[in-house]
Amino acid sequence: MAGTESREKPFIPSHTLRSDATDKDDQKKEYSRQLRELRMSFALTFGTPEGKRVLKWLKAQAGYGESLIGGNPNLGMDVAQGTIYNGGRVSLYTEMRKLIPHEILKAVEFENVEEEIV
Repeated sequence: MAGTESREKPFIPSHTLRSDATDKDDQKKEYSRQLRELRMSFALTFGTPEGKRVLKWLKAQAGYGESLIGGNPNLGMDVAQGTIYNGGRVSLYTEMRKLIPHEILKAVEFENVEEEIV
């Protein structure tokens, strides 16, 4: 009986038990360390001229700074569906912006860049 119960209801540890860090302070420190590393990776990636070109392309594709309201009746997409779709596209870029240094964002979003997006 005991063997069948364990197969039917397997033990799934909580997130704190699965984590390498057992203490909440250790978890916060580990999260902060990972966030610092990710920010450094974003800075290295988008700090180059090629990275800035890619970031500018991502911004344009996401529709960042454009109206979210929209739809396309030719595709069968009404205004509500179009607005949800546009919101989803811009949300990823918005999250990425939080990890990119301000100097890089300023160069990409507010200064004239010589190359046009094709």
